[in-house]
Amino acid sequence: MTLSRNLKIAAAAALGLATSAVAYAQSMKPEDAITARRAYHRVIALNFGPLGAMAKGDIPFSVETFKTNSARMASVSSMPVLSYYQDGTDTDAGDVKTRAMPEIWLDWDSFKQKMETMQQEVAKLAEVAQTGDQGAMKAQVGATGKSCKSCHDDFRNK
Repeated sequence: MTLSRNLKIAAAAALGLATSAVAYAQSMKPEDAITARRAYHRVIALNFGPLGAMAKGDIPFSVETFKTNSARMASVSSMPVLSYYQDGTDTDAGDVKTRAMPEIWLDWDSFKQKMETMQQEVAKLAEVAQTGDQGAMKAQVGATGKSCKSCHDDFRNK
């Protein structure tokens, strides 16, 4: 099997899983949807933290760690996270807390655009990581962080 064929099979499988995930997410209880989106954002944050620290010079730069973490982020960020922002998840659900602001649902188009921008910047981060160019990698950390902050500033409670 060629690499191209393997990628096509993997892409088809991912599309099928994403479609199933969206359908399932739309029928989730609010507390499960909030938990799912919080987990999504937490995995991204845990992998982005070291990249930001490397870009700032707070920890030694490791191309391998950068590649690994950015690839994880790209994989996770490609999930259909918007489906976890369903009706009824704009407030805490039972014991599950949300930091989502009501503005998400009041200005859905802006929120959706900011999430898509973040996903694009994360994808670029993974692409740049493959070059091994530390300058480009650090610059893309800045662009990615800016996209995250933009959404947090407008749509996330502190």
